[in-house]
Amino acid sequence: MSSKTNFFQRNEGATEAEYAQFSTSVGQKIDTSHKHQQLLRFAMQFIPETVIPDFFEAHEADDLLRTTSEHPLELSRIYLTLLSEERCDYSKEGAINDCLRPFPKTDFERWGDKNWLSDVSNAWFDKEGSPLDVQAMEISEYYNGEVTENDLVEYVRAWKPGKYRSVQKRQLDELETRWLDLFGFKISKRYAESLTGLVDESKPEEIVVPF
Repeated sequence: MSSKTNFFQRNEGATEAEYAQFSTSVGQKIDTSHKHQQLLRFAMQFIPETVIPDFFEAHEADDLLRTTSEHPLELSRIYLTLLSEERCDYSKEGAINDCLRPFPKTDFERWGDKNWLSDVSNAWFDKEGSPLDVQAMEISEYYNGEVTENDLVEYVRAWKPGKYRSVQKRQLDELETRWLDLFGFKISKRYAESLTGLVDESKPEEIVVPF
């Protein structure tokens, strides 16, 4: 199906002039984005790579690159890694998000502070709900690590039901914002793959000599 046919199907009663205006606008956006991306590829050779201290662990190096690097290739690789990990949330918060159900408000007051109630969604509370200490034990077994009543209190203070965002997703949001501020256009999976593929494929193949 052509883009023109698709446009008229989505916009009943549209005129040829309206389609021409639409296609011109799209073309300008594509052209502007393409120029940004081509310029960035050229400029990348003049942007210094981030120096990683030898004593840094892998996750520390990733955090340093994500928060301080201004090199598009480094940020693209971190971006793709975060995308691949986004659905694999093995954190304590992720386990709580998977399992926590409404519980009696009196349990919150027991392990938390009444003064915090104004920050917590009432949707978390049900006087007939499963007790918080029981859920802490259940989630500990699910998580295969200790989850306390205090952990659950802190979780509901931070998140409304259904609004939890994993660490990877929060880091992706921060990286996308940094990228836009640094380079003037939005990063995408397609662009990051294109950039990393272009650079990696340009490296000369190493030949192992058997002597």
